[in-house]
Amino acid sequence: MASLKYEFVYPVDKALLALKEALVDTRAFEGCNAIDVYYEEKTNTFTLIEDWASLENYETYLQWRIDTGIADILNPLLVGGWDGVVSSVKRLGIPKGI
Repeated sequence: MASLKYEFVYPVDKALLALKEALVDTRAFEGCNAIDVYYEEKTNTFTLIEDWASLENYETYLQWRIDTGIADILNPLLVGGWDGVVSSVKRLGIPKGI
């Protein structure tokens, strides 16, 4: 599991469209079990909680995003650009039914 935050520099409706389009490929990527998207109006921030079959699948996905130019696309759109996204990633480990 991983969580990450996005803060877009443009209105939330455009941010939602951008995320919706990008997440089609993410959800189809091998090992992606689920992605939940949360929006915090007060901070204008999206938080994504992603469930991956393995850390290896997630790392492969991140590398694919880098190789296909996601940084070039996101840098002008996000506060902190791609580096801000990467620095916000929290690897949560495996859920325990406690």
